[in-house]
Amino acid sequence: MQSSPPISFELTYRIERQDYRQMMHAYWSLTSFRRWRVRFLMAIPAAAAILGLAEFVATRDPRFLLMAAVGASAFGLAPAINVHSYDRVYHRLDLAEKEIRLTADPTGMSTAMTSKGESKLPWSAVTVVTARPAHLFLWLNPYNAVIVPRRAFPDAATADLFDANVREWVSAAAR
Repeated sequence: MQSSPPISFELTYRIERQDYRQMMHAYWSLTSFRRWRVRFLMAIPAAAAILGLAEFVATRDPRFLLMAAVGASAFGLAPAINVHSYDRVYHRLDLAEKEIRLTADPTGMSTAMTSKGESKLPWSAVTVVTARPAHLFLWLNPYNAVIVPRRAFPDAATADLFDANVREWVSAAAR
């Protein structure tokens, strides 16, 4: 009986701005500690808004109204600041201009960028695999992930097969 050859994948793609933004959004959902840290930080401007409004009502001092407005504006500005930060990093890394070649097999993965070197990593280097509707993120640490857009695959079935195999390989490497 002949065994089937091991599965391997070879993909070539470019990281678009939206891919990088999606990775940064996925980053915040990795641990509950991050979510609580953000909630805590957002509680500060919320408290400033509430206290400012309460003091304004009590004293009619316009400085407290300004305090309330500044505190409340943080809720609208924070997401915009985050997106701007993601875009700055995306452009600084010049990701749009680089073609990425990803090769994956049971021994690990290799990524290469145009005019850059190649990285070879065993599956034990991947700590978490996150699947989203348009992406797979192979997290190497809490801050860096290999972004694999589903559009890099010829069809959805191949993307799902890649996802299943990578999860199996990462799980096997962790044992």
